[in-house]
Amino acid sequence: MRLVTGSFEIVYWLYTNGPTNSRDLARQIKVSPANFQIILRRLREDSLVLIETDDADKRGRRYSLAPEVWDQMKALDIKAVPQVD
Repeated sequence: MRLVTGSFEIVYWLYTNGPTNSRDLARQIKVSPANFQIILRRLREDSLVLIETDDADKRGRRYSLAPEVWDQMKALDIKAVPQVD
C-alpha cells in the first residue's frame, strides 16, 4: 500500500536532507525515472522547489525547497518517522 505521493517524498527528502543533486534525489524517491522528472518539473513550475548550481560540479544541479515551503514544513514540526518493513 502506498500512502505517500512522489511530490511529498521529494519535499520531505529536501526538508530533512537539504539541497540534493538530481541523481541522488531520484535514488531516494520510489517512482519511475519518467515520473520523477514529471513530479520535479511540476514542483519547480509551482516554485516549491528551486534549482541551484552545484558548486562542486558547475554542470550539475542541486534542488532545494523554496523558503516558504521550508517554513511551512517547519511549522508543521514534521519529524523523521522510521520506516517499518
